[in-house]
Amino acid sequence: VTKNMEIVFNLLGVTGTPKTNLERPASFMMSNLYCAINMLMAAQITKVKRYLYTSTYGVYAPTPLMKEEMVWKTFPSNHDKYAGWAKRIGELQVEAFKKEFNFKSLHIVRPANIYGPFANFDPTNSMVVSSLIKRFVDQEDPLIVWGDGSAIRDFVYSKDVAKSMIKVIEKNIQVPINIGSGSGTSIKKLVYTILNSKQIKYKPNILFDSSKPSGDAKRILDVKLAKSKGISCDTKLSDGISETIDW
Repeated sequence: VTKNMEIVFNLLGVTGTPKTNLERPASFMMSNLYCAINMLMAAQITKVKRYLYTSTYGVYAPTPLMKEEMVWKTFPSNHDKYAGWAKRIGELQVEAFKKEFNFKSLHIVRPANIYGPFANFDPTNSMVVSSLIKRFVDQEDPLIVWGDGSAIRDFVYSKDVAKSMIKVIEKNIQVPINIGSGSGTSIKKLVYTILNSKQIKYKPNILFDSSKPSGDAKRILDVKLAKSKGISCDTKLSDGISETIDW
């Protein structure tokens, strides 16, 4: 698949939730390992010049604000343990290949929670924004949300992420870089942002189940490095959600 390609953006990966991490850790981990290791090996064999690896903010330890230089001083959160370590191995592979093989440039991006058109909308294993949108569109009632709704996440629109990745290549940024909004939204606010979208006509009974796992309390990316390089993700959450529901 990499043959005769000058640039490869590796966006392969299996996304999941705390539930996926809990119930299918082997599948979650191994799929992400294969997606990382095989693609970069293929790119090296076929002499690709520029290569970008999509990591995740799941590589970070539990901390309210995630800074690029913190990764290798800590361990991934237990809530992201298996996929987090798989993605770290992918990053380490990029570092090793940079030292040994003749790529023109190798790049690593660490996006926040990506949402938008073309996402996985299966409520059983999709990310929280996609799962909630699908359940609202399907008029699920009552609508039960895992956790008490207080967990805070950094949500970033897929179009912003795509543009940012292209800029990372164009600007030749060869250090790992965070791609996110840099601001936090609680799960409860996310639920009501979707509920208040113009396309959602029904009002379900919303229940927050605090007996279910909800992941770490707060996960926000520090995006100072990205902004210093002229990279920003500025789509408002309500606008991005509205576009996603339309799609």
